[in-house]
Amino acid sequence: MRRFSTILLYVTIAFLLLWQLPWCYNFFVVKPEKTPFTLYSFVIGDFAQMGQEEGKGSVRRDLAGKHLFGSCFRQHPAYVLLPPVDV
Repeated sequence: MRRFSTILLYVTIAFLLLWQLPWCYNFFVVKPEKTPFTLYSFVIGDFAQMGQEEGKGSVRRDLAGKHLFGSCFRQHPAYVLLPPVDV
C-alpha cells in the first residue's frame, strides 16, 4: 500500500507539472498586449477603458471615447469615498 501511494504521489506531481508547462511558457515568453482593460465604473455608471498611450501614460476613457479625468469623478457624490488620483 505504501508503494502504491508513493507511485500515485509521483504520478500526480508529474501530471501537475506537465499541466503547468504551457502557463509557465506563456508567463515568461509572451509579450504584453496593448489592448485596453475594460471595467464597469459605478462612479460614472458606465463601462470605462483603461489603456496606455505614448507620451500620456495611463489613459481612462468611456466607451464613447471621451477622456475621463478627475473632474468627471468629482461631480459624483461618491467621490468623497475615493482617493484623489489624477493621471
